[in-house]
Amino acid sequence: MLHQITGDVCGEESFLPVNTTLEPGKPMTFAPVGGRPSNHVFPFFNIQYGDEGLITAIGWSGQWAVHLERSGTGPTRLEAGMERTCLSLHPGERIRSLRILVMPWKGQLVDAQNRFRRLLLFEYVPRLDGHPLRLPVASQCFDRYVGSRPEWSTEAGQLRAIRATADLGCDTHWFDAAWF
Repeated sequence: MLHQITGDVCGEESFLPVNTTLEPGKPMTFAPVGGRPSNHVFPFFNIQYGDEGLITAIGWSGQWAVHLERSGTGPTRLEAGMERTCLSLHPGERIRSLRILVMPWKGQLVDAQNRFRRLLLFEYVPRLDGHPLRLPVASQCFDRYVGSRPEWSTEAGQLRAIRATADLGCDTHWFDAAWF
């Protein structure tokens, strides 16, 4: 069983759990759309075999891809990397490539997921003075309001949005330039 969450699809279906049975002889490939690392798929997933499995996380800010293939008699093959990358480096040249974390587990699925969360919290979350960095609680102001709310693009409209979201507990207001 492949446990995933959808990536961002700009709708209610964003970041929902998805479970897919990996059938023998039916390979599966997934990758984000358009070079954004969590667009339509998310770079964390869990392959489960009964009471054991493999949680995998891909650390990359660009286009990646995963290929899974379960044989009828053997294990599942997992390949992951930078999609459509073909390059060569000259002597002395270096690049940073993606990072892949693989965490095998045995026992209960929920215990494995919690172990993975603890691993991220204690080993990968940025820290300040030895404590996990507090991330902002942000509101995001989309360009989709332009037609239905003409005041959206005015300073007064944005100040109203900031006050309203501050009352909800947000400490950051993200003014989205809408990719253009």
